[in-house]
Amino acid sequence: MRAALVLITVVGLAGPALALTPDHVERVLDGKSCTGCDLGGAGFEGANLAGADLASANLMAAYMPGADLSKADLSDANLSGANLRSANLRGAKLTGADLSASLLSQADLTGADLTNARITGTAMLDSVFCRTTMPDGAVNNVGCSGN
Repeated sequence: MRAALVLITVVGLAGPALALTPDHVERVLDGKSCTGCDLGGAGFEGANLAGADLASANLMAAYMPGADLSKADLSDANLSGANLRSANLRGAKLTGADLSASLLSQADLTGADLTNARITGTAMLDSVFCRTTMPDGAVNNVGCSGN
């Protein structure tokens, strides 16, 4: 009985499982639409995903530092806990996305739309905001040249 309790406790502390689907990763890297794909925990460091359709995708804890996600559709995507440090998110659609506890430090969010996005606990140190629509609908121009 004691061994069973220990196993249950250890499994319970592991947190939510990331159900990465390898075919989905290949699909994204081939430039195909991957709406609703399961990419939790995937590694896309420095990848060119410009214009990718990842709406409603699970990208929880994805590793994407330096990735080019310019003009990507990430609306309603789960990016909680994702590493997007220094990512290019210029013109990206992030409406309704969950970015909670993600790392967006030094990311370029010029022209990005974060309307209704969840950003609780998101690190955005030294990120670029210029014509960026924030979760509340306000436009942030703090990072525009000359400001």
